[in-house]
Amino acid sequence: MKLSGTQYKQLQEALLAAFPTQSDLEQMVSFELGENLNVIAGGRNLSAVVFNLIGWAEARGRTQELISGALSANPGNLALKA
Repeated sequence: MKLSGTQYKQLQEALLAAFPTQSDLEQMVSFELGENLNVIAGGRNLSAVVFNLIGWAEARGRTQELISGALSANPGNLALKA
């Protein structure tokens, strides 16, 4: 799934809202994707990590899995549903 620039930004903002700490994001990635966030997507801050995570997922054809996993881990987040 190739995201447009707007979709990429929207997904980044939704993930940042749904997982406001790196620890929250690490847990979601581990539980839902079976991956180690620190191995697949590094960065100097959470925004950069999320940006790199989306790029990692997109490059491997796992964007939909990332979105579904995020929704599963945080079903009440309206930004993820949009």
